[in-house]
Amino acid sequence: SGLGAFSAQTPELVPGNIIRFDAVPDSASDGVPTKWMYVNSWYVIGPFPNPDRVNIRRRFPPESVVDLDATYVGKDGRVVKWKFEQALSSVARRDHRAYVIPSTAEQYGIWYAYAEVFVDRECDVWLAVGSDDRSDLWINDLHVWGSGNDLKVWNINEGFRKVHLKRGRNRFLARI
Repeated sequence: SGLGAFSAQTPELVPGNIIRFDAVPDSASDGVPTKWMYVNSWYVIGPFPNPDRVNIRRRFPPESVVDLDATYVGKDGRVVKWKFEQALSSVARRDHRAYVIPSTAEQYGIWYAYAEVFVDRECDVWLAVGSDDRSDLWINDLHVWGSGNDLKVWNINEGFRKVHLKRGRNRFLARI
């Protein structure tokens, strides 16, 4: 049991961007009691260039400021802008339902994903973090996760971090 036994196939894994600890029992409008949830709604921008992985550590503009109205020059000189994307919650394979695949997905690129998670009270929570290849995660501008530079397949429980969330809006920025 515990974090080591975490599985993407657990029936307690539900989608959402709102955490309510003070929910009214048996109220559908207050969410579903759960042990694990995944953030299912994101704004995604990319691709930024990464030929032969040479930019694996290069900082692109979204790491400095998240401006959902901004446009930038991306891979191959194309203009990139933020697009709303959602997880594949309805896929038949339960181990893939937390995937967020950018509609602009292609090889040798870097994307950023931004989400806001709302919490009804200040709390510490455990995050399971996973990506294919290199990734980073910032919460409220604090770097909380950085994977290695290895080529690898996506694994929802690649790493775990205990993080502090403040009451109200919490900003998540992921580099993938």
